[in-house]
Amino acid sequence: MKYDVFICYRRDGGEYTAKILHDKLTDLGYKVFFDVESLRSGQFNTKLFSVIDECEDFISVLSPKSLDRCANDDDWVRLEIGHALKRGKNVIPVLLRGFQFPQYLPEDINNLRYRSGIEASTEFFDAFAKRLSEFLKSKPHIVNIIHKQSLLKKIVILMIAIFVVFGAVFSINKFYHTTRQTAFPYTKADKIIVNDVIDYISENFKYANVAMSEYDSAIISCYNYLDNPTESNASTTFQFDLKYMKENIMEASENFVTLEDTLSAKLGSTNLPKDKINEVTIYLQQRIVAMLQNIDYMTFLAGDTQMPLSMKAQILNNFQEILDIEKDIIFYDANEIFLEVNDVALDEFRTETLPAIPYIFDGQEWRDDKDEIAAIMEIYNSKYMKVCVELSSVSSPNDPENELQYLTDELAALRVEAKEKFKPLESDEPGMIWGKMLRFNTLKMYDMCIACLEMYNEKDDTEEVDTIIPIAIEYYKQIDITGIDYGCMVGGYEPDKPHHSFYQLGDILIEMNGNKIRTFDDIEAASSDINNSYQVEVLRFNGSGFDTVAVELQKGEAKILYYEMCETIDE
Repeated sequence: MKYDVFICYRRDGGEYTAKILHDKLTDLGYKVFFDVESLRSGQFNTKLFSVIDECEDFISVLSPKSLDRCANDDDWVRLEIGHALKRGKNVIPVLLRGFQFPQYLPEDINNLRYRSGIEASTEFFDAFAKRLSEFLKSKPHIVNIIHKQSLLKKIVILMIAIFVVFGAVFSINKFYHTTRQTAFPYTKADKIIVNDVIDYISENFKYANVAMSEYDSAIISCYNYLDNPTESNASTTFQFDLKYMKENIMEASENFVTLEDTLSAKLGSTNLPKDKINEVTIYLQQRIVAMLQNIDYMTFLAGDTQMPLSMKAQILNNFQEILDIEKDIIFYDANEIFLEVNDVALDEFRTETLPAIPYIFDGQEWRDDKDEIAAIMEIYNSKYMKVCVELSSVSSPNDPENELQYLTDELAALRVEAKEKFKPLESDEPGMIWGKMLRFNTLKMYDMCIACLEMYNEKDDTEEVDTIIPIAIEYYKQIDITGIDYGCMVGGYEPDKPHHSFYQLGDILIEMNGNKIRTFDDIEAASSDINNSYQVEVLRFNGSGFDTVAVELQKGEAKILYYEMCETIDE
């Protein structure tokens, strides 16, 4: 496929906007290159240069501090921007809230600060995307636009064409502007229904907030007990605290209100998503059940003398991570429910109700775009998957009740869903397939990782890929032996330059200067502290298995092209 637009972004802070821009511009008819949608592989190779060469337009999404790492010669954002400027592309900076150009930029990208840019608007994203399209030199493809239209859109277009033919342009303009300015709720009856739903959601959020607060206190109490288990009356106090907190959570859950049949019936005639409203209540109830089970597990942790303290701390950390993830998921679920409701009707809910429930509202930004919410939720779901995998790997022979079995069950359901959602398709481009492989790695679905690699090999017939894919397949086959499911694989060398004196194709970098290397971001972070020499440790395939090789290297040798072997999940 030949692309029109290349989107460059920094994963930290820029991925949401880049993903939505890709979708919006694609809907407008442009062929847009966005290397891996919400699953960036982290690899950087010469193919990116060739894609930039074929694109007429280059969009650089600039999030706060996104250019700070460009002082590094091998920073991939710098390489992409520098190549686009060198090739004379139509470079368009998209400035996100809080971004400022650093005082110094390397000479090869300094011209970026003088390019005409546009400030991104999350409040009016559609209008922003259309305005951005005015900066583009490439033209949308009519075939793409038609392909993207739903049947409803086609009917609307046909109706507009008929009106134009009959001289009804004025009426169309009046209708268009009226509907754009009118937001739900439209009638007094609609307003009553919206207020009833807000009251229903607010009431359940209030009790969920109580439960989450008590659960957070239980985690802290368990931390404190594990720090000083021998302190006088510590065990008695701890057990009393957990019992008290558990009772409060149960009381909160009993106060949950159900969606009345009358209100439920009325929702069918409104813009409010009835199924989503029910889903949120069910989700809250499921989370409370999980909290109670986790508190029981804390009681078990306190009495288990065989499990190392470090593992107990990890479990509590995971419990805390899940709590933090859940409050964001709950918030954006509410955001999605009221997406079609105007600001006036939501004013009290957003300015008074939400701030009063801190275990759900923690300063998150209200979004006005469904696709943007979906991208955010994908990130949180990825985090949740990761924590579930970590917790499901924890076991103890002294846990006869198997209190964490519910997490194992949830993980099994997530794997079934992921196998269908992320299975590699013939229509997928190589970067997308690699990104899907990383998601399967997060879920420890190594057979699906191998399936992705086999399809990737069919899509990319370069000599380097022919070398590294068989090694990558062996890497996943032998994870049970090596115990390593992370790292960055050497996938190539800088074009027209001498190869590196140590790194071989297929080597997997797992440590640098004592720092664990999981992803490309870890390489960038570790490289920033290097003066002259540095230590690395790699997995090297010996034809049947993997050896661990450690060596000291000198700064300034040939640049390496890496492929990430595990997924980066934004913090």
